[in-house]
Amino acid sequence: MRNRITIGIAIGFVIGVLFSAGAIVLAGSLEPPGDPTAQASQMYTLQQIYDRLTTGAAGEKMTGPLEPGSGPGTSTMVTLNDIMAVAPVTHTNAPTQTNIVSGTVVWGLSEGTWGVITGTRPVLPVIKTGQTACYRTVSPFDECDCGTEGCPAGVDGDLQMGIDMLTPRFTDNGNGTVTDNMTGLIWLKNANCQGTEDGSSWFTATMYIEQLNATGTMTGTDGIARSCDDTSNSGSHQTDWRLPNVRELHSLMDYGQENPSLPLGHPFDNVWPRWYWTSTTHVTYRENAYYVSMWGARVHHSGKNAVDGGEEDSRFYVWPVRGGQ
Repeated sequence: MRNRITIGIAIGFVIGVLFSAGAIVLAGSLEPPGDPTAQASQMYTLQQIYDRLTTGAAGEKMTGPLEPGSGPGTSTMVTLNDIMAVAPVTHTNAPTQTNIVSGTVVWGLSEGTWGVITGTRPVLPVIKTGQTACYRTVSPFDECDCGTEGCPAGVDGDLQMGIDMLTPRFTDNGNGTVTDNMTGLIWLKNANCQGTEDGSSWFTATMYIEQLNATGTMTGTDGIARSCDDTSNSGSHQTDWRLPNVRELHSLMDYGQENPSLPLGHPFDNVWPRWYWTSTTHVTYRENAYYVSMWGARVHHSGKNAVDGGEEDSRFYVWPVRGGQ
């Protein structure tokens, strides 16, 4: 009997030791890693976790115990149930096409990783032309009610197909440059830095860009070098300006406006309602390059070696751009 008791005590002791060791291994040290203000001891609150899930806010860890200023009331803090309700379970909440175009930052769980998630744009979106009116099919071609006699329905001003332009469409960066929020392109705010009414040849236009990148100025046909007021490079001018291609320049157009054909409220200065050169060559007539009219949004092409300071209908201006894909 005594042996059985001894054996039982021994077995109980061994089991107790094993349980104690397991608990220590599982729980780790019960001592805090440091005082309440130590980095390793700081923690996030439930409210901060909830804000992170709903807004992406980073928040700051607690630096010490928080003492309530008064007794608890109702709905004084978020609960674990609140957090569970906003925690995504799949990555099906990827950004929509509109999110991508507008540059919206979307938070969620993407392939098991929490943070900023991305999406794809299955098709290239086409923005609305800006035209909101219908016009008669016969002279005097004045504005009319879409779908009435002599005023057909189903035209651009009636359907207004495409995605809406962002509001605001442009951001004046306050440094001589303007960002187009639809395309991400950055334009020189001064649309006629050369400063003269005389146009230039395509070759001279490319020389203007080189001068802008080198000195931040353009010298017009009057021989005066004018500052283009670009201070966006830490107070100095950028060095990667270029002549826009035909799609880039034409992307600024608003077919509901004229003189110039730009969205209402645009922030640009010195926009001439005439022709502006692009960097795109005509594939058939390779001695020509495309240009865009700021009066009517027309696109045409002309000889690259046109005479500088020519007749009014051959005055071509330079509007530098940078950025893009």
